[in-house]
Amino acid sequence: MSCLLGEFPERLAAAIAADPQTDPANTLHHAAEGLNTIGLPLWRLGLHLETLHPTRSGVQIIWEDGQITQSERDRAGATGPAYQASPMRIVDDTGRPLRQRLVPGGAGFAPLEELATRGGTDYLLHPLPFADDIRTAAVSFVTQREGGFTDEDIARLGRAAAVISPFAERAVLRRIALNLLETYVGVRPGMRIYRGQIERGVPERLEAAVLIGDLRGFTELSNRASPEAVINLLDNWFDLFGVGVAAAEGEILKFVGDGVLAIFGAHRGTADAAARGLKASRAILAQADALSIEIGAETVPVKFGLGLHLGTVLYGNVGTATRLDFTVIGPAVNLASRIQDLTKTVPANAVATAEIVRALDEPLEKIGRFPVRGFPEPVDLFRI
Repeated sequence: MSCLLGEFPERLAAAIAADPQTDPANTLHHAAEGLNTIGLPLWRLGLHLETLHPTRSGVQIIWEDGQITQSERDRAGATGPAYQASPMRIVDDTGRPLRQRLVPGGAGFAPLEELATRGGTDYLLHPLPFADDIRTAAVSFVTQREGGFTDEDIARLGRAAAVISPFAERAVLRRIALNLLETYVGVRPGMRIYRGQIERGVPERLEAAVLIGDLRGFTELSNRASPEAVINLLDNWFDLFGVGVAAAEGEILKFVGDGVLAIFGAHRGTADAAARGLKASRAILAQADALSIEIGAETVPVKFGLGLHLGTVLYGNVGTATRLDFTVIGPAVNLASRIQDLTKTVPANAVATAEIVRALDEPLEKIGRFPVRGFPEPVDLFRI
């Protein structure tokens, strides 16, 4: 391999080792620079990588004349017409490289026609031999040199694909790990877990606004509706809640049945945390009429309750020694849960505590003082 690629393997390894950003784009950048340095006439180099994410099936990273661009493919497009008519499908199906001379009007594939009209003369798509063969990956090489790649170039590029593969796979596996952690526990907890916080007994104490939401009459509805309708309701409810939370820079930490818990950290102060919690609550309430469930031929509106409180929480791992959950606990979480439950009987379906009101610049309407189960004193509640 070294006689065909010279010092490319060693230089690529050294460049990636010295780069703190373990990312496929950086891998591609170093590979493109290295291959051009050893005389391969590359105009364009691409990584085409399948990842694991609930809404995205893969990423395409392109180096062209020194510039990097990235695009992601959604899961709906993974088996769509564009993919079916692409070189990538052929390489996926055969596991073999695909070479195509680029001639305007005769490149054979729509994406390659575009490269031909821009001056590309030859194209090689080579599978990457990942150890994890569940997901597909390939690297593409394009030249603008008259006459295209030589036979020696093709042999060298095949060797280059083998050299690039382990570095690309390492970057993809890191991206998959972070995607999965973000999907199942959230962005901030996911990064903490990835960095090594996987033990019990070392929680972080922080100030936060805690928002808890819960559907009304869910047990009865789920007993009357089909399982598919129930799942659709939950997905719509959590989407509605999640959009409001994300717009206010909050984090959803927990789904429990039809309940959901989010926090808004006070890293910019408690007033900011309270304001963001209130913003999320109002955004969720603004979509209240959009929530319904199909029961037979009937469309049944579905109501929900919200409880918002500001206080100190413990943020970290709880569970058994080997099966953990990353969550928040403490009296502030308990109170947010209890006041949310009170929205079944008090004259408001979304309420906040006095701690939220004191932190805000705007007043909220007080609806009364109510006893709260598990707390020694009644609590003032305010309508959101």
